[in-house]
Amino acid sequence: MATTKSTKAKSLFSKEVIIYEDTFKYKKTLGSGTFAVVKLAVKKDDPTEKPYAMKIMDKKVIKGHEKLILREISILHKLDHKNIIKLYDVFETEKNIILQTEFAEGGELFERIVELGYYTENMAKKTIHELLDAINYLHTQDIIHRDLKPENLLLISNESDIDIKVADFGLASFDKNMLLQTSCGTLNYAAPEILNNERYGKPVDLWATGVICYILLSGYPPFGGESDSEIFNSIIHSKFAYFSPEWDVISDNAKDFIKRLLTVDPHKRMTVKEALQHPWIADVNDEFNKKLLVADNIKKNFTAKQKFKATVEAIKAAGRMSILSPTSESPISPTASNNEAQKNNNQLQIKF
Repeated sequence: MATTKSTKAKSLFSKEVIIYEDTFKYKKTLGSGTFAVVKLAVKKDDPTEKPYAMKIMDKKVIKGHEKLILREISILHKLDHKNIIKLYDVFETEKNIILQTEFAEGGELFERIVELGYYTENMAKKTIHELLDAINYLHTQDIIHRDLKPENLLLISNESDIDIKVADFGLASFDKNMLLQTSCGTLNYAAPEILNNERYGKPVDLWATGVICYILLSGYPPFGGESDSEIFNSIIHSKFAYFSPEWDVISDNAKDFIKRLLTVDPHKRMTVKEALQHPWIADVNDEFNKKLLVADNIKKNFTAKQKFKATVEAIKAAGRMSILSPTSESPISPTASNNEAQKNNNQLQIKF
């Protein structure tokens, strides 16, 4: 008779020790990457079967990257906002670190737009408003996301086409006074100050918002080129245009909103509070409901190949071998240190 596997898992928040297989049941794999596998799971004793996304990281694979993992955990643990993926708990087993997070059942925003076949200016405005609400919440706590892009915008449910959750805080960092200088992120969404290796801060999230908004309204990125160097030069000089026919039906307020976000000088770029007060966002007028046939452009410009290319571009732009190489630009949290990550036979010890 086969024996049932029993894995002890300790909650890094409550310190409770559970038998993992007795507590959670996996449904399916949601995705996988170099450092983690994400699986859909439910609690066995929950009659409602509320779903969770479980990010499972092999401790052997993440060895050497503990500092960034700890920083992501400490940042997510602080956050509680309707437009940000919630971290419920973190479990440590002998082999894995497992993040129990909220499951956004609607999937990626871009995938939904492709399914719909269209988007409208009003839908884009409401989605961007929700993104700005999330950024405002982060920035009031001196947290910068640093990797805002369409793949990290997830829809809350299958019923809504506009209500989003911001995900993936692997590159998020603390900063108050424009003191960051590490190159990171994805080339098409990186602000000029990042690419120029200048000190940067919260304005980089607003630049990325401008790029996302441009794409939602057209289906293609604002900065093009035949090579990475051409794209790089377009970004650092903010060379973009509103092409026909896609932009012929877009309001002047929307174009002005994007222009004021895609401003090279971060000190002249709109802050998140200014963006929330911009007429395009603040106006409750719902007259711009014309269907924008952006789905074909999105499929053409954001295929799996494009996503892979974007990751390669990010690494090239950063001038590093890996996006997840350790940095020393900011503390993990006031109560967690890299030394703690090395204690007790590589057992992560996080104090909150």
